[in-house]
Amino acid sequence: MTTPSIRSRRGPLLVLVIAFVALLAVPVVLATVGVDEERDAAGAAGTTTEVPTSVEDTTTSEPATTTTGSAPTTTEAPVVETTTTTIDMAPVYEYAAALERAKATPPTTAPPAPVVEYVEVPVAPAPEPEPVYEPEPEPVYEVPVSVDGDPFDGLSWSDRQFLECVKQRESGGDYGAVNPSSGAGGAYQFLQNTWNNTASHAGRGDLVGLPPQYASPYDQDFLAAHLLMWYGRSPWSYSC
Repeated sequence: MTTPSIRSRRGPLLVLVIAFVALLAVPVVLATVGVDEERDAAGAAGTTTEVPTSVEDTTTSEPATTTTGSAPTTTEAPVVETTTTTIDMAPVYEYAAALERAKATPPTTAPPAPVVEYVEVPVAPAPEPEPVYEPEPEPVYEVPVSVDGDPFDGLSWSDRQFLECVKQRESGGDYGAVNPSSGAGGAYQFLQNTWNNTASHAGRGDLVGLPPQYASPYDQDFLAAHLLMWYGRSPWSYSC
């Protein structure tokens, strides 16, 4: 058996290396051919397109420049501009200084006087004082002078006894008695109207209008006797 020489071994190994290198070069050649074809097409159409020369260049963030015809158009990524605003504080300082000067400088003119409004408040009228009723003074009557004689002159003994009974029942013999409910007065309790009519009939005008209780006992007996002789015992409602 013969042993191959070193030279005979290198031949196949060299072929393998050349084939591996060729395989690696195929993508690069294809990419170059594609780029050339795109350039030729763009040149024919009048458009120039810059394409990255390597595969690694296609992943960069650099903007592509596209030229169409005679007016190239450039597309660039937006640029964010930062605006710085400067506030002028001079007016603020001037206003603060003016306030300080106003505080330090007294006012040259007096402040306006306050306006006082007067509101008229209605005053309630004072209550009227309650009327004070004073009792009327009793009139002063001129009492006729008593006449001496018999007031029962011309009466029978029974009529005299009747008038004495009436006097005791009406007033208990009191010639100044007054009935608070009816107003009748005197020993025989004459009403004022009956008294006036009897005095007028008897011709005693001096007794008209005089309250019976103010008349003298003689005049009261005289008018009672005259009434008995004029009307009988009917003016008195009971019998004695």
